[in-house]
Amino acid sequence: MKKYLIILSFWICTIWAYGQNQSSDIVFPDYPGGFQALKGYLFNHFRDNYQIDINSIHDTLYIEFIIEADGSATGIHFMNEVPTEIQGALKETIEHMPKWQPGKNGAGIPSRFKFVLTM
Repeated sequence: MKKYLIILSFWICTIWAYGQNQSSDIVFPDYPGGFQALKGYLFNHFRDNYQIDINSIHDTLYIEFIIEADGSATGIHFMNEVPTEIQGALKETIEHMPKWQPGKNGAGIPSRFKFVLTM
């Protein structure tokens, strides 16, 4: 009988025990218009504003940057080898893109964003 009382008391205690808050306030950064709008902006702005022939580039670019609490992009880093002229043009394009909806964890926080761009 004592054994069953101990098991019952442990079972009742677990009903009130909460290890984590189930509601989450975490929001990931989001580009206005979504992922397709981001790709469209990068391709169109890159093609229209720089004298680089996009059709001559057949590569996958791995780009990493930080979306700050105000929605701006900083800390742009290319994770693979990219020609200098393309790297400079893409950096400038990313720096001047519209502000993002920043990531939040209760309040706005800087969030690292990795992006694969196939040209």
